Amino acid sequence: MVLLQQIVNGLIIGGIYSLTAAGVALTYGVLQVLNLSQGDMYMVGAYIALALVVGPKLPYGLAVVAAFLGIALIGLVTERVALRPVRRSGTIYAYITTFAVSFILQNVAILVWTADPRLFPTRYTSVTLSVGGVSFTLQQLIVFIACWAIIGALYYLLRFTKMGLAIRSVSQSIDTASLMGIPVNRTISLTFALATGLAGVAGALIGPSLLVYPAMGSLTGMKIYAVILMGGLGNVFGATMAGFLLGAIEGVCAAFVGSTFRDVLPFVAIIAILLYKPSGLFTRSTS
Repeated sequence: MVLLQQIVNGLIIGGIYSLTAAGVALTYGVLQVLNLSQGDMYMVGAYIALALVVGPKLPYGLAVVAAFLGIALIGLVTERVALRPVRRSGTIYAYITTFAVSFILQNVAILVWTADPRLFPTRYTSVTLSVGGVSFTLQQLIVFIACWAIIGALYYLLRFTKMGLAIRSVSQSIDTASLMGIPVNRTISLTFALATGLAGVAGALIGPSLLVYPAMGSLTGMKIYAVILMGGLGNVFGATMAGFLLGAIEGVCAAFVGSTFRDVLPFVAIIAILLYKPSGLFTRSTS
């Protein structure tokens, strides 16, 4: 029963990994660059939701939507100001600029909210449910359902809408997509806003279950990049599946080894997986 409980806990946090990693995979798909600020976008999303729930007492659901929109706007500005000018200068420049954005976000968070960890109270965290001996809070159930719903909506957007078709075209070839009349710059901007918005939602969803602090995105960010490698670079489906897999691995590690090593052993497992299949478990050419 302890193992099942830990796996359930792992799958819940795995949904957060999946959402955040899907955003990184989207960005990599269109720009061939990993957004190194995604973990801190996740952190700022948690702070935005916390500030709106505690300050103006906004309903939690609206605060989550506001976190998505706020981080999407930050992502839009980041793409326009930090990435577009260096798009054709080589990927190393893009990595440096996204790392700079990460540094800026962390320091702005310390300046605005201080470095002290904060509780994120909602009425859902105190409601405990039990199914078949497995216990979880209503907040965790909301996180799990919301993650799957958003992943489903993302799949629909990418597969069955004009915007999804444009994103897939740009991810295959920016030059060819441009010749076919697809507004490349606008597509990249919207993709980057959507990708970072997913991180904002993930932070707002998991914030009430954790402490919120400026460095909370650092470890999560490292796990997200590991998830991206495990799922296959640029593969949104692979990233989402790998996110849930990483969460389950963490749960199993917590059950058998203890919570002390739950952040270490998953990386060992990922290295083992990549040694077996270096291109990722769910390799596909593009998103």
